[in-house]
Amino acid sequence: MAAGGAGAEKGSCAVASGGGSLALQDCRLVGAPCCGLAATGLGSRGAAVLTVARHNGTAGFLAVSGGTVGLQACHAEESGYIREAAVGAVPASAADGHNNGPSDKKAVNNWLHTAYNEVWYSGCGFASVQGGLLNAGDGCVAAGCKRDGFFALGQGAQLRAGKGCWSVDSGRAGFWAERGGAMALGERCVAQGSRSDGFIAMGADTELAAGAGCRALGNGFGGFTARAGAALTAGAGCEAQGNGGAGFATAQRGSRLLVGPRSRAGGNPGGGFRVETGASLAVLHGCEAADNGGSGFTACSGGQLEAGEGCAAAGNKEHGFVARGASSKLIAGKDCRAVRHEQGWGFLATGDGAVLILGNRWSVEQNGCGGAGAEMQGTIL
Repeated sequence: MAAGGAGAEKGSCAVASGGGSLALQDCRLVGAPCCGLAATGLGSRGAAVLTVARHNGTAGFLAVSGGTVGLQACHAEESGYIREAAVGAVPASAADGHNNGPSDKKAVNNWLHTAYNEVWYSGCGFASVQGGLLNAGDGCVAAGCKRDGFFALGQGAQLRAGKGCWSVDSGRAGFWAERGGAMALGERCVAQGSRSDGFIAMGADTELAAGAGCRALGNGFGGFTARAGAALTAGAGCEAQGNGGAGFATAQRGSRLLVGPRSRAGGNPGGGFRVETGASLAVLHGCEAADNGGSGFTACSGGQLEAGEGCAAAGNKEHGFVARGASSKLIAGKDCRAVRHEQGWGFLATGDGAVLILGNRWSVEQNGCGGAGAEMQGTIL
Protein backbone atom coordinates (compact mmCIF):
# COMPACT_ATOMS: atom_id res chain seq x y z
CA MET A 1 0.00 0.00 0.00
CA ALA A 2 1.21 3.52 -0.72
CA ALA A 3 2.54 5.48 2.22
CA GLY A 4 0.87 8.88 2.09
CA GLY A 5 3.34 11.72 2.63
CA ALA A 6 6.37 9.73 3.68
CA GLY A 7 8.84 11.08 1.15
CA ALA A 8 8.10 14.76 1.63
CA GLU A 9 6.94 15.34 5.20
CA LYS A 10 3.34 15.65 4.03
CA GLY A 11 4.24 18.16 1.30
CA SER A 12 2.89 15.67 -1.24
CA CYS A 13 0.83 12.54 -0.96
CA ALA A 14 3.34 10.40 -2.87
CA VAL A 15 6.84 11.31 -4.12
CA ALA A 16 9.38 9.37 -6.19
CA SER A 17 12.84 10.89 -5.74
CA GLY A 18 16.53 10.05 -5.75
CA GLY A 19 16.14 7.67 -8.68
CA GLY A 20 13.40 5.70 -6.95
CA SER A 21 10.11 4.42 -8.29
CA LEU A 22 6.58 4.49 -7.00
CA ALA A 23 3.43 2.85 -8.37
CA LEU A 24 -0.20 3.41 -7.42
CA GLN A 25 -3.42 1.78 -8.50
CA ASP A 26 -6.98 2.82 -7.71
CA CYS A 27 -5.94 5.43 -5.11
CA ARG A 28 -7.20 8.80 -3.96
CA LEU A 29 -4.47 11.42 -3.43
CA VAL A 30 -6.10 14.06 -1.30
CA GLY A 31 -5.36 17.44 0.25
CA ALA A 32 -1.58 17.88 -0.04
CA PRO A 33 -0.17 21.43 -0.03
CA CYS A 34 2.08 20.45 -2.94
CA CYS A 35 1.21 17.47 -5.16
CA GLY A 36 -0.83 14.33 -5.29
CA LEU A 37 1.89 12.35 -7.07
CA ALA A 38 5.30 13.81 -7.96
CA ALA A 39 8.50 12.46 -9.51
CA THR A 40 11.55 14.66 -9.03
CA GLY A 41 15.14 14.07 -10.08
CA LEU A 42 16.82 12.16 -12.87
CA GLY A 43 15.74 8.53 -13.00
CA SER A 44 12.85 8.93 -10.57
CA ARG A 45 9.62 7.36 -11.78
CA GLY A 46 6.05 7.60 -10.59
CA ALA A 47 3.14 5.68 -12.06
CA ALA A 48 -0.58 5.57 -11.37
CA VAL A 49 -3.63 3.80 -12.77
CA LEU A 50 -7.26 4.66 -12.07
CA THR A 51 -6.13 7.22 -9.50
CA VAL A 52 -7.79 10.49 -8.48
CA ALA A 53 -5.77 13.46 -7.19
CA ARG A 54 -8.10 15.96 -5.52
CA HIS A 55 -7.62 19.29 -3.74
CA ASN A 56 -3.81 19.30 -3.92
CA GLY A 57 -2.07 22.67 -3.91
CA THR A 58 0.55 22.78 -6.68
CA ALA A 59 -0.55 19.96 -8.99
CA GLY A 60 -2.44 16.73 -9.07
CA PHE A 61 0.39 14.97 -10.94
CA LEU A 62 3.84 16.53 -11.49
CA ALA A 63 7.11 15.52 -13.21
CA VAL A 64 10.06 17.84 -12.54
CA SER A 65 13.85 18.01 -12.94
CA GLY A 66 14.27 14.79 -14.89
CA GLY A 67 11.54 12.84 -13.14
CA THR A 68 9.03 10.78 -15.13
CA VAL A 69 5.35 10.20 -14.40
CA GLY A 70 3.21 7.70 -16.31
CA LEU A 71 -0.56 7.67 -15.89
CA GLN A 72 -3.55 5.72 -17.14
CA ALA A 73 -7.18 6.78 -16.70
CA CYS A 74 -6.35 9.26 -13.94
CA HIS A 75 -8.26 12.36 -12.79
CA ALA A 76 -6.93 15.60 -11.30
CA GLU A 77 -9.72 17.51 -9.60
CA GLU A 78 -9.71 21.04 -8.18
CA SER A 79 -5.95 21.44 -7.88
CA GLY A 80 -5.08 24.66 -6.06
CA TYR A 81 -7.99 24.32 -3.65
CA ILE A 82 -6.89 22.51 -0.48
CA ARG A 83 -9.98 21.42 1.43
CA GLU A 84 -9.47 18.03 3.06
CA ALA A 85 -7.55 17.98 6.31
CA ALA A 86 -6.04 14.53 5.81
CA VAL A 87 -3.08 14.14 3.49
CA GLY A 88 -2.19 10.84 1.90
CA ALA A 89 -2.60 8.20 -0.75
CA VAL A 90 -5.78 6.41 0.23
CA PRO A 91 -6.73 3.17 -1.53
CA ALA A 92 -10.13 3.43 -3.16
CA SER A 93 -10.29 -0.36 -3.44
CA ALA A 94 -6.81 -1.78 -4.01
CA ALA A 95 -3.43 -0.05 -4.14
CA ASP A 96 0.14 -1.05 -4.86
CA GLY A 97 2.69 1.66 -4.18
CA HIS A 98 6.37 1.57 -3.37
CA ASN A 99 9.38 3.87 -3.45
CA ASN A 100 12.37 1.73 -4.37
CA GLY A 101 14.98 4.45 -4.27
CA PRO A 102 16.62 6.40 -1.45
CA SER A 103 14.36 9.09 0.01
CA ASP A 104 16.44 12.27 -0.01
CA LYS A 105 14.11 14.28 2.21
CA LYS A 106 16.31 17.38 2.26
CA ALA A 107 16.44 17.56 -1.55
CA VAL A 108 12.73 16.94 -1.89
CA ASN A 109 11.86 19.55 0.71
CA ASN A 110 14.14 22.10 -0.96
CA TRP A 111 12.33 21.45 -4.22
CA LEU A 112 8.94 21.72 -2.51
CA HIS A 113 9.93 25.10 -1.04
CA THR A 114 10.78 26.31 -4.56
CA ALA A 115 7.57 24.88 -5.97
CA TYR A 116 5.45 26.75 -3.46
CA ASN A 117 6.86 30.03 -4.77
CA GLU A 118 6.15 29.20 -8.41
CA VAL A 119 2.64 30.60 -8.18
CA TRP A 120 2.35 30.88 -11.94
CA TYR A 121 2.01 27.11 -12.23
CA SER A 122 0.48 26.34 -8.84
CA GLY A 123 -2.95 24.79 -9.17
CA CYS A 124 -2.46 22.66 -12.30
CA GLY A 125 -3.96 19.26 -12.93
CA PHE A 126 -1.14 17.54 -14.85
CA ALA A 127 2.23 19.33 -15.09
CA SER A 128 5.71 18.76 -16.48
CA VAL A 129 8.30 21.32 -15.39
CA GLN A 130 11.98 21.96 -16.16
CA GLY A 131 13.04 18.67 -17.70
CA GLY A 132 10.25 16.49 -16.39
CA LEU A 133 8.35 13.98 -18.55
CA LEU A 134 4.68 13.33 -17.89
CA ASN A 135 2.76 10.77 -19.93
CA ALA A 136 -0.99 11.01 -19.37
CA GLY A 137 -2.62 8.05 -21.05
CA ASP A 138 -5.96 7.89 -22.82
CA GLY A 139 -8.91 9.41 -21.04
CA CYS A 140 -7.15 11.41 -18.33
CA VAL A 141 -9.25 14.31 -17.01
CA ALA A 142 -8.47 17.62 -15.28
CA ALA A 143 -11.55 19.19 -13.73
CA GLY A 144 -12.01 22.51 -11.94
CA CYS A 145 -8.30 23.24 -11.42
CA LYS A 146 -7.34 26.72 -10.25
CA ARG A 147 -4.70 27.16 -12.96
CA ASP A 148 -4.26 24.94 -16.05
CA GLY A 149 -5.59 21.50 -16.73
CA PHE A 150 -2.41 20.31 -18.51
CA PHE A 151 0.83 22.34 -18.34
CA ALA A 152 4.39 22.07 -19.73
CA LEU A 153 6.98 24.62 -18.63
CA GLY A 154 10.65 25.17 -19.38
CA GLN A 155 13.38 23.69 -21.55
CA GLY A 156 13.24 19.91 -21.69
CA ALA A 157 9.79 19.66 -20.13
CA GLN A 158 7.54 17.25 -22.03
CA LEU A 159 3.88 16.48 -21.49
CA ARG A 160 2.18 13.84 -23.60
CA ALA A 161 -1.52 13.16 -23.38
CA GLY A 162 -3.33 10.27 -25.03
CA LYS A 163 -6.62 10.12 -26.85
CA GLY A 164 -9.71 11.70 -25.40
CA CYS A 165 -8.14 13.64 -22.55
CA TRP A 166 -10.27 16.47 -21.15
CA SER A 167 -9.69 19.73 -19.33
CA VAL A 168 -12.90 21.19 -17.91
CA ASP A 169 -13.47 24.52 -16.13
CA SER A 170 -9.83 25.46 -15.54
CA GLY A 171 -9.04 28.80 -13.91
CA ARG A 172 -6.59 29.66 -16.70
CA ALA A 173 -6.12 27.41 -19.77
CA GLY A 174 -7.07 23.90 -20.67
CA PHE A 175 -3.71 22.95 -22.25
CA TRP A 176 -0.79 25.41 -21.84
CA ALA A 177 2.86 25.08 -22.97
CA GLU A 178 5.35 27.82 -22.12
CA ARG A 179 9.03 28.87 -22.08
CA GLY A 180 10.40 25.99 -24.13
CA GLY A 181 8.05 23.30 -22.89
CA ALA A 182 6.68 20.73 -25.34
CA MET A 183 3.19 19.26 -25.34
CA ALA A 184 1.87 16.52 -27.64
CA LEU A 185 -1.80 15.57 -27.47
CA GLY A 186 -3.62 12.61 -28.94
CA GLU A 187 -6.84 12.61 -30.91
CA ARG A 188 -10.07 14.08 -29.62
CA CYS A 189 -8.71 15.97 -26.62
CA VAL A 190 -11.08 18.65 -25.33
CA ALA A 191 -10.63 21.97 -23.53
CA GLN A 192 -13.96 23.25 -22.26
CA GLY A 193 -14.94 26.18 -20.08
CA SER A 194 -11.45 27.51 -19.27
CA ARG A 195 -11.28 31.15 -18.21
CA SER A 196 -8.42 31.80 -20.65
CA ASP A 197 -7.56 29.82 -23.80
CA GLY A 198 -8.38 26.26 -24.68
CA PHE A 199 -5.00 25.29 -26.18
CA ILE A 200 -2.11 27.79 -26.01
CA ALA A 201 1.64 27.86 -26.66
CA MET A 202 3.66 30.84 -25.35
CA GLY A 203 7.28 31.79 -25.94
CA ALA A 204 10.21 30.93 -28.19
CA ASP A 205 11.12 27.24 -28.56
CA THR A 206 7.71 26.23 -27.20
CA GLU A 207 5.67 23.65 -29.11
CA LEU A 208 2.15 22.34 -28.73
CA ALA A 209 0.76 19.70 -31.09
CA ALA A 210 -2.94 18.88 -30.79
CA GLY A 211 -4.11 15.68 -32.47
CA ALA A 212 -6.92 15.22 -34.95
CA GLY A 213 -10.37 16.11 -33.78
CA CYS A 214 -9.34 18.15 -30.74
CA ARG A 215 -11.93 20.70 -29.63
CA ALA A 216 -11.91 24.03 -27.80
CA LEU A 217 -15.40 24.72 -26.51
CA GLY A 218 -16.67 27.76 -24.65
CA ASN A 219 -13.34 29.01 -23.30
CA GLY A 220 -13.00 32.60 -22.10
CA PHE A 221 -10.39 33.77 -24.63
CA GLY A 222 -9.10 31.92 -27.70
CA GLY A 223 -9.62 28.37 -28.85
CA PHE A 224 -6.17 27.48 -30.27
CA THR A 225 -3.51 30.18 -29.74
CA ALA A 226 0.22 30.64 -30.42
CA ARG A 227 1.99 33.75 -29.11
CA ALA A 228 5.41 35.25 -28.40
CA GLY A 229 7.35 33.05 -30.83
CA ALA A 230 5.71 29.71 -30.06
CA ALA A 231 4.52 27.05 -32.51
CA LEU A 232 1.15 25.31 -32.35
CA THR A 233 -0.16 22.60 -34.67
CA ALA A 234 -3.81 21.58 -34.70
CA GLY A 235 -4.55 18.29 -36.44
CA ALA A 236 -7.23 17.48 -38.98
CA GLY A 237 -10.82 18.18 -38.06
CA CYS A 238 -10.14 20.32 -35.00
CA GLU A 239 -12.92 22.60 -33.80
CA ALA A 240 -13.07 25.94 -31.97
CA GLN A 241 -16.64 26.71 -30.99
CA GLY A 242 -18.11 29.47 -28.85
CA ASN A 243 -14.89 30.79 -27.33
CA GLY A 244 -14.56 34.39 -26.13
CA GLY A 245 -11.83 35.45 -28.59
CA ALA A 246 -10.80 34.06 -31.96
CA GLY A 247 -11.15 30.39 -32.80
CA PHE A 248 -7.59 29.91 -34.13
CA ALA A 249 -5.16 32.81 -33.58
CA THR A 250 -1.49 33.65 -33.58
CA ALA A 251 0.32 36.89 -32.80
CA GLN A 252 3.81 38.33 -32.44
CA ARG A 253 6.81 37.79 -34.67
CA GLY A 254 8.05 34.24 -34.90
CA SER A 255 4.78 32.68 -33.77
CA ARG A 256 3.43 29.94 -36.04
CA LEU A 257 0.07 28.22 -36.18
CA LEU A 258 -0.74 25.34 -38.53
CA VAL A 259 -4.37 24.21 -38.73
CA GLY A 260 -5.13 20.81 -40.21
CA PRO A 261 -7.63 20.13 -42.99
CA ARG A 262 -11.38 20.26 -42.41
CA SER A 263 -11.06 22.18 -39.16
CA ARG A 264 -13.81 24.57 -38.14
CA ALA A 265 -14.20 27.82 -36.20
CA GLY A 266 -17.74 28.82 -35.28
CA GLY A 267 -19.44 31.29 -32.96
CA ASN A 268 -16.25 32.99 -31.74
CA PRO A 269 -16.63 36.78 -31.15
CA GLY A 270 -12.99 37.47 -32.11
CA GLY A 271 -13.27 35.86 -35.53
CA GLY A 272 -12.53 32.47 -37.02
CA PHE A 273 -8.85 32.31 -38.12
CA ARG A 274 -6.72 35.36 -37.22
CA VAL A 275 -3.04 36.30 -37.50
CA GLU A 276 -1.37 39.58 -36.53
CA THR A 277 1.86 41.40 -35.64
CA GLY A 278 4.28 39.48 -37.82
CA ALA A 279 3.12 35.95 -37.03
CA SER A 280 2.20 33.28 -39.60
CA LEU A 281 -0.92 31.14 -39.93
CA ALA A 282 -1.43 28.28 -42.38
CA VAL A 283 -4.93 26.86 -42.71
CA LEU A 284 -5.06 23.67 -44.75
CA HIS A 285 -7.73 22.62 -47.24
CA GLY A 286 -11.42 22.48 -46.51
CA CYS A 287 -11.47 24.56 -43.32
CA GLU A 288 -14.51 26.66 -42.44
CA ALA A 289 -15.18 29.83 -40.46
CA ALA A 290 -18.90 30.32 -39.84
CA ASP A 291 -21.02 32.66 -37.74
CA ASN A 292 -18.13 34.30 -35.94
CA GLY A 293 -17.92 37.87 -34.72
CA GLY A 294 -15.30 39.77 -36.68
CA SER A 295 -14.20 38.14 -39.94
CA GLY A 296 -13.78 34.56 -41.01
CA PHE A 297 -10.10 34.75 -42.07
CA THR A 298 -8.04 37.81 -41.01
CA ALA A 299 -4.43 38.86 -41.58
CA CYS A 300 -3.66 42.19 -39.91
CA SER A 301 -0.80 44.28 -38.52
CA GLY A 302 1.80 42.49 -40.63
CA GLY A 303 0.48 38.98 -40.20
CA GLN A 304 0.73 36.35 -42.96
CA LEU A 305 -2.18 33.95 -43.59
CA GLU A 306 -2.46 31.21 -46.18
CA ALA A 307 -5.83 29.51 -46.57
CA GLY A 308 -5.79 26.25 -48.48
CA GLU A 309 -7.97 24.94 -51.27
CA GLY A 310 -11.69 25.02 -50.67
CA CYS A 311 -11.70 27.02 -47.45
CA ALA A 312 -15.00 28.73 -46.71
CA ALA A 313 -16.28 31.73 -44.76
CA ALA A 314 -20.01 31.96 -44.09
CA GLY A 315 -22.20 34.30 -42.11
CA ASN A 316 -19.47 36.07 -40.13
CA LYS A 317 -20.24 39.49 -38.67
CA GLU A 318 -17.71 41.43 -40.76
CA HIS A 319 -15.90 40.03 -43.82
CA GLY A 320 -15.17 36.61 -45.21
CA PHE A 321 -11.44 36.98 -45.96
CA VAL A 322 -9.58 40.22 -45.14
CA ALA A 323 -6.00 41.51 -45.27
CA ARG A 324 -5.75 44.69 -43.19
CA GLY A 325 -2.84 47.04 -42.67
CA ALA A 326 0.74 47.45 -43.84
CA SER A 327 2.71 44.28 -44.65
CA SER A 328 -0.31 42.04 -44.07
CA LYS A 329 -0.83 39.28 -46.62
CA LEU A 330 -3.63 36.79 -47.11
CA ILE A 331 -3.45 34.06 -49.74
CA ALA A 332 -6.75 32.33 -50.50
CA GLY A 333 -6.30 29.06 -52.39
CA LYS A 334 -8.39 27.88 -55.29
CA ASP A 335 -12.09 27.22 -54.76
CA CYS A 336 -12.27 29.38 -51.64
CA ARG A 337 -15.69 30.92 -51.09
CA ALA A 338 -17.32 33.63 -49.00
CA VAL A 339 -21.09 33.78 -48.48
CA ARG A 340 -23.65 35.66 -46.37
CA HIS A 341 -21.60 38.51 -44.93
CA GLU A 342 -24.41 41.03 -44.84
CA GLN A 343 -22.31 43.90 -43.46
CA GLY A 344 -19.03 43.20 -45.21
CA TRP A 345 -17.07 42.00 -48.21
CA GLY A 346 -16.49 38.47 -49.32
CA PHE A 347 -12.78 39.19 -49.95
CA LEU A 348 -11.14 42.50 -48.94
CA ALA A 349 -7.71 44.15 -48.91
CA THR A 350 -7.70 47.35 -46.88
CA GLY A 351 -4.90 49.71 -45.91
CA ASP A 352 -1.69 50.74 -47.63
CA GLY A 353 0.53 47.69 -48.06
CA ALA A 354 -2.16 45.07 -47.42
CA VAL A 355 -2.16 42.31 -50.05
CA LEU A 356 -4.85 39.76 -50.86
CA ILE A 357 -4.03 37.00 -53.37
CA LEU A 358 -6.98 35.06 -54.79
CA GLY A 359 -6.66 31.58 -56.24
CA ASN A 360 -8.61 30.19 -59.16
CA ARG A 361 -12.36 29.68 -59.02
CA TRP A 362 -13.01 31.76 -55.92
CA SER A 363 -16.69 32.43 -55.37
CA VAL A 364 -18.96 34.80 -53.44
CA GLU A 365 -22.65 35.07 -52.64
CA GLN A 366 -24.82 37.45 -50.62
CA ASN A 367 -22.12 39.75 -49.25
CA GLY A 368 -23.44 43.21 -48.37
CA CYS A 369 -20.48 45.33 -49.53
CA GLY A 370 -19.53 43.24 -52.54
CA GLY A 371 -17.67 40.17 -53.68
CA ALA A 372 -14.01 41.26 -53.74
CA GLY A 373 -12.65 44.74 -53.20
CA ALA A 374 -9.73 46.93 -52.18
CA GLU A 375 -9.91 49.98 -49.94
CA MET A 376 -7.43 52.58 -48.72
CA GLN A 377 -4.69 51.50 -51.14
CA GLY A 378 -4.96 47.80 -50.42
CA THR A 379 -4.02 45.43 -53.26
CA ILE A 380 -5.78 42.39 -54.73
CA LEU A 381 -3.80 40.06 -56.98
